[in-house]
Amino acid sequence: TLAPGQQKIIPNAIAYLRGKGAAIGPADAALYAGALQVTFSALGATQAGFAGARTAAPGGGGQYGLFYPAVGASKSATTEAWIFGLQQNSSVRTNLAIANVGDTSSSISFRVDVYNGDTGQLAGSSIEYTLAAKEWIQFSPILSPFGVTNGFARVVRTSGSSRFVAYGVVNDGASSGSGATNDGSYIAFSNQ
Repeated sequence: TLAPGQQKIIPNAIAYLRGKGAAIGPADAALYAGALQVTFSALGATQAGFAGARTAAPGGGGQYGLFYPAVGASKSATTEAWIFGLQQNSSVRTNLAIANVGDTSSSISFRVDVYNGDTGQLAGSSIEYTLAAKEWIQFSPILSPFGVTNGFARVVRTSGSSRFVAYGVVNDGASSGSGATNDGSYIAFSNQ
C-alpha cells in the first residue's frame, strides 16, 4: 500500500517477488532477465502510478547498472517502434530489447530492420521472431551483424495483436570484459 506521493524501493526485487510466490527461474541462477508488469489500483479501479527499475551486475571492482522507466500499455507500440542513437565501436556497444506487453494475451511476431546512421539506408533485416504474451528478448549486439557502427533500428510487428515495447541500451566498453565501466544508457523507443 502506498499513500499519495509515496514511493517504495524494493531492493533485490527478484528475491522479493519469489518471497511473494512468483515463479522466477531457478533460485541458483546467476542472471535474471525479463519483463515485469506492474498495476496500480485503489478500491478495485486502476490508478496512475510510476514504476521504474534499476538493473545491476558486479564488475570492475564495483557494480554497473542501468535505470529505466516502465512504459504504460497505452503508450506502448502497436505496429512499429523506432530506436535511434545506437552505436557499436571500440568505446561502446548496443543491445536492443523487445517485450510483448500481452494486453490481448496473443503472441506477436516481429522483425528488426537496421539502418546505417551515416547514410540513412537500410543495412538489413533480422529473421522473424515470435514472443508469447509478456515474453522478452534481447539482441546483443544488434548493429555489428549488419556491418553498422552508428545506426538506428525499426521493430516491425508482422503478426499478432498485442502491443509491445522496444528499447536500446548503449553500454560503456566494446565488450563486457573490456575494462570499461559497463554502465548503460537507456534509449526509449519512438512510434512516430
